[in-house]
Amino acid sequence: MRGEPGSKHFYSFYNGELKVDEHGENNSYDDESVNKSIEIIKNYDKDEPFCLFLGLEKPHPPYQIEEPYFNSIDREKLPKRVRLSDEELAKKPKIIRELVREMNTDLLNKNDWDELRGCYLGMVQKVDEYVKHICDALKEKGVYDNTAIFFFSDHGDYTGDYSMVEKHKIPLKTV
Repeated sequence: MRGEPGSKHFYSFYNGELKVDEHGENNSYDDESVNKSIEIIKNYDKDEPFCLFLGLEKPHPPYQIEEPYFNSIDREKLPKRVRLSDEELAKKPKIIRELVREMNTDLLNKNDWDELRGCYLGMVQKVDEYVKHICDALKEKGVYDNTAIFFFSDHGDYTGDYSMVEKHKIPLKTV
């Protein structure tokens, strides 16, 4: 899941492009969960309402996705990252200052950050496609118009803003 200790990608969680099989697929836990959910929807034959909870891992570290998603985001069109000057960082809570220091993200250059951010957005794009497939199955079953769909997230992601990646607490030696 990580690069080598001390390397620029140790705390970035960036793995990049995933390999695909001979069918051009990388069947992840999320793919299996979405496919099973679609199967459940298509085969549901009762009159009473049903509830389906689908907990996806993406988008979430490690930052990795297969084609066509990996290169679907134009890295040249990404918005600028939010950067903190040393003075601005000094005003942040100690946990933020120490996370930035411990993550060693100053080793990452603009291209590294753009690749990580593009990969993350490719993962988001795949989740969008999952939702489309679920909605298509609900429409095909004829229950879409009577369905409530809720989205929940466990946390946001910095993806380079403030020189940080995912919101996580790494083992800090000084805090």
